[in-house]
Amino acid sequence: MLWAKVADEDRLLVWVTKVLVVTRLPLPSLHPLLTTHWTLANMNVMVVNDETDHLPHSPPRCGVFVHLPYTVSGVAETVRVASWTPTQGLNILSTQLTLYPEKGAKLVNYGP
Repeated sequence: MLWAKVADEDRLLVWVTKVLVVTRLPLPSLHPLLTTHWTLANMNVMVVNDETDHLPHSPPRCGVFVHLPYTVSGVAETVRVASWTPTQGLNILSTQLTLYPEKGAKLVNYGP
C-alpha cells in the first residue's frame, strides 16, 4: 500500500477526507491491511472487496467493509456493512453503521 505510506508521511489527508479502497484481497488479509497503515486505520475509509468466485458463469459480487479503530470492547474491528451484486445492487446490512462512519465520534456497541 504505497499510497497509504505516502499519505502518512506527507500528511496528504485531512480528517474529513473519505477514502475508497477497492481490492481482491482474501478476507483474512483485509483486517491486517486496515490496521497496519495509520491512514487506513484512522481516516474515514470504506473498502470494496471483490468476492467473485472467478469460476465460469459465476456472478460478480463485492463485500463492503469499514474499519472501526475504537469500539466499546476496546478491540478494533473490521465490519462488513454492505454487499453488492449486479442484480440486487447495494444491500446495506446494518442500521447502526453508515458506509463512512465517523471514527471516534461516538462509541456504539456493534456486537450482538
